[in-house]
Amino acid sequence: MKSKKIVAIITGSLVFLPTLLLADTYTGGKLGLIESIPELLNNVTGYMLAVAVMVAPIVIIWGAFQMLLSAGDPTKFKDGQKTIVWAVIGLIIILLAKGLTAIIEGVFKA
Repeated sequence: MKSKKIVAIITGSLVFLPTLLLADTYTGGKLGLIESIPELLNNVTGYMLAVAVMVAPIVIIWGAFQMLLSAGDPTKFKDGQKTIVWAVIGLIIILLAKGLTAIIEGVFKA
């Protein structure tokens, strides 16, 4: 029970760490106001990418442990493989979303 609490605390802190890492200093401009849709999309996908980059390796390692601890059970081994595959697919989707927002931002600025 104690180890579950520790894992929950570590995971929770990793989820909120990007907000600290991506925080900008206030320079006297419009604090917190979004001026355009591409800027909003860029901010949202940037946050999602930061979270995904930290969570994806944890999920991949979890899938690897599922495969290692399957003890020859093919269904548990396949569950571990699925966990890894879906973690990679999720990371790819978020990377593509970040690229798409860069394209949208370029179109609106042109």
